[in-house]
Amino acid sequence: MPAMIEIGRDEVEKRLGEFIVALANAEGGVLQVPMDVSEAEKLTKETVKMIEPDIMPVVMPVKIGCTIAVPDGVDKPYFFDGRPLIYRDGKVERLSRKEVERIILEKWLVPSFDMRIVKGASIEALDQKLIEEFAALNDVKWPLEFLEQVGLLRGGKVTVAAMLLMGSSPESYLPQSEVYVKRFKSFVSNEFLTQSVFIGPIMVKLRQIVAYVLSELSKDIEKQKVECFRDAVEELIVNAFAHRDYGIPAPLDVGISSEGVRVFVPGAPKADLKPGVPGYIPSIPRNPLLRRALYLAKLAKPHPGWALINAKAKECGIGNIEVSRVHGGLFINIQLGRRPVDISKLNLRQQKLYEYLKTHPVVTRREYEKMMGISERTARLDLENMVKMGVLRREGRGKQIRYRLNE
Repeated sequence: MPAMIEIGRDEVEKRLGEFIVALANAEGGVLQVPMDVSEAEKLTKETVKMIEPDIMPVVMPVKIGCTIAVPDGVDKPYFFDGRPLIYRDGKVERLSRKEVERIILEKWLVPSFDMRIVKGASIEALDQKLIEEFAALNDVKWPLEFLEQVGLLRGGKVTVAAMLLMGSSPESYLPQSEVYVKRFKSFVSNEFLTQSVFIGPIMVKLRQIVAYVLSELSKDIEKQKVECFRDAVEELIVNAFAHRDYGIPAPLDVGISSEGVRVFVPGAPKADLKPGVPGYIPSIPRNPLLRRALYLAKLAKPHPGWALINAKAKECGIGNIEVSRVHGGLFINIQLGRRPVDISKLNLRQQKLYEYLKTHPVVTRREYEKMMGISERTARLDLENMVKMGVLRREGRGKQIRYRLNE
């Protein structure tokens, strides 16, 4: 089981690198630190520069301070400032030369995380009804033999993929299997109002999560638009299950607001994002066994999921799908409603124009020039920047171009 460690401010400032490497060389873990998120992220980014090979802890807010989730490293051994360390028996120790050599030899034999055996779990840890349902969906009469055939069991032992998909209580073995669904007033403020935690096997909780997300979205967004996008919301969450890094002891995080839905997927993608291509995520799942099992459970579609999401966006008239790499993973934003304006990102001229357009229907570039006493080039840059931010929309062509608030 991943370790849970509470450390003081002085210790985290002096020894964060040691703890990250020691946990990564063990089974991962979570550090509880008395810092705010921005401070902890800054310290973590500086610290990982001294760690080889690369590793990506995830910083998450809690009621008091924050947590730094360190993954069970998939590229062991890790070194901090040239030192191989490990966390065991409640303390950080240096690995011996023989231990380092053994880890390097074993590394080439370790399968992807979802193919690993769950320590301490027997077949009884799986939900018998879900095993039978999985077999029935694939028209087979011998459920356990079928699980062996598709790789969910290995010599009668339970894999991570099997536990995630049909375990009676997967969170008891894999705390990172939990899914947090948070209700935000606005993604701009980034402060959530409520939080629901979904536990249990994917075969059960997937539909629970989708139903809850759609129900919450329907409170602020036209029901017709939300219903149109139902399949895409389900596909978004299914793909997050398949693409996330389960070596990172952090939950999948789903956010809901009047603007739409966003998902934080722990871990970087297995291939690069395409710069300038909105909504593109490489269709190379980090968890190939789980991805195939989701398909066999009739929860995933045979075609690339991101293609469906983008196609649905066009069909349903969705504003934007944004995919961005952040520290610790990916943020996928699907804009269903109008995004509130973050005034702090506008310059003083733009802020004045924003207030002006609350009482005036439109403005032209020339009117804006005279209003602010600026050049044509500056006016054009200001206005187009506000269009890109979604604050304004442009109407007309040539000399007939007008700008109005994007409401």
